[in-house]
Amino acid sequence: MALDPKLPRAHYLLGELYVYKSRIPEAISEFQKELAIDPADASTYYKLADAYSRVQKYEQAEQLLQRSIWLDASSTGPFILMGKVLEKKGELDLAVNALRRAVTMDPNNPMTHHLLGQAYREMGKKEEAESELKIAEELQTRQDSQ
Repeated sequence: MALDPKLPRAHYLLGELYVYKSRIPEAISEFQKELAIDPADASTYYKLADAYSRVQKYEQAEQLLQRSIWLDASSTGPFILMGKVLEKKGELDLAVNALRRAVTMDPNNPMTHHLLGQAYREMGKKEEAESELKIAEELQTRQDSQ
């Protein structure tokens, strides 16, 4: 697929398409090209981190997420993905911190509560896990009924 490289964010859009098609190496390449054009775009760092996390390159993903959050700390996506990445790395306390931040930013996101519940369960914090998983289920039920 040929996109005009002069189009705004052409590499970003192509990277998203490659992620959708599970062509992660191509997605990584396109997001890297986009960062060469605009090295201050938080969303591209986030998308590149997501691509790396899909191929279990968690160190790279974590570094990119740190950069994304540093550039724009107002989006929940990087905090949620950071929680997932840190959980995969076994850094559960840090994962919980990132997920708590995401919950504070968007308390009505069932996925975030679910991930936080899973992290608490892995830590052996049964009551906190059950509470978060219950909230996730209630929020999901509410969303499904709308």
